[in-house]
Amino acid sequence: SAVQAGLQQEARDISHEHQELVAENEALGQHLAHLHEAIAEEKPPNIVSSVDEENPLVDEIFTTSEDGTVRRWGMGGSCLGTFTGHNDAVLSVCVTDHYVFSGSNDMHIRAWDITTGQCVAVYSGHTGGVCSLTLLGSRLLSGSGDDSIREWDPRTRECVRTFSGHKGCVGALVACNGRLYSASSDSTVREWEVQSTLCRTVARGHEGPVRALAVSTATNSVFSGGDDTTVREWDMTIGTCLRVLQGHTGVVTCLFVTASKVFSGSDDGCTLQWDAFGSRLTSSKAYRSHDKEVLALTVANNRLFTASADGAIHEWKLSSGNRGASLVGHTDSVHSVGFKRLKRAPVTVGDSDF
Repeated sequence: SAVQAGLQQEARDISHEHQELVAENEALGQHLAHLHEAIAEEKPPNIVSSVDEENPLVDEIFTTSEDGTVRRWGMGGSCLGTFTGHNDAVLSVCVTDHYVFSGSNDMHIRAWDITTGQCVAVYSGHTGGVCSLTLLGSRLLSGSGDDSIREWDPRTRECVRTFSGHKGCVGALVACNGRLYSASSDSTVREWEVQSTLCRTVARGHEGPVRALAVSTATNSVFSGGDDTTVREWDMTIGTCLRVLQGHTGVVTCLFVTASKVFSGSDDGCTLQWDAFGSRLTSSKAYRSHDKEVLALTVANNRLFTASADGAIHEWKLSSGNRGASLVGHTDSVHSVGFKRLKRAPVTVGDSDF
């Protein structure tokens, strides 16, 4: 009968849909397994403002924005892709050779396949915006406006550990030499034992929120920047402030450390370069071009990249201090910058290119 034929067709449609769902789940499972393996194999991770490195060679830059997108850029300034999926401002990023992780004010973390731009995993659990991300080996760690730090299993997308102790937004995270460091709007910098989640050291000294963090393996010290307009260097074995760098007239929003230099960005619109002279750090250059506050920066290929609330990313040649290309495409504030390291042999270029 017509009714029986209709029921048979409906059953066939349901069976077909079920097979498609099974295939999609299998593909996602393969993506997640590859994601876990890829993270475990990639050392060191491409985290901005982590371990000092004099001149990392990179071939791509990644940025996140208040406009809700992640953008992939070539070193010539061209946009190679736009990743969409978040429902609010994208605040943080970290990059491996095959995947990009982004944290958003929508309280989710997304993992993206760099080549296809496809979102391959979503991590949910935070009850505040995801303000900071870092990788420690195969561990993905996130800091949030809910005052917590979480560790995630890339394969299952589940939270496996929670670090509690901060009394404010965890706006910066750095992993280095098996240790985790965090900075918070509660005015503290903390060092954590990752396996036990115990806080080993609390450093106090900033007058107001701490927004930026970087680690120097050259000096075994941690640098932080905050609302009090200062950059501070810490001995985190005992939580002692070693020195205070003063030069900005606004909130210090971002930091990057190389083996011999410290770069700090501020909402005064300026990026300062601090050079090491013996035991002293002295401000030697000021980079000014943005119409609004500098929110993120990184150093790669002998160039400084600064990102701003004006929506632009500017490139600077460190040898001369001159402006290079601008990366233009975001329609709102750029909150974070990450890079993918160059894996092929670097090409020798003339000094005029720097």
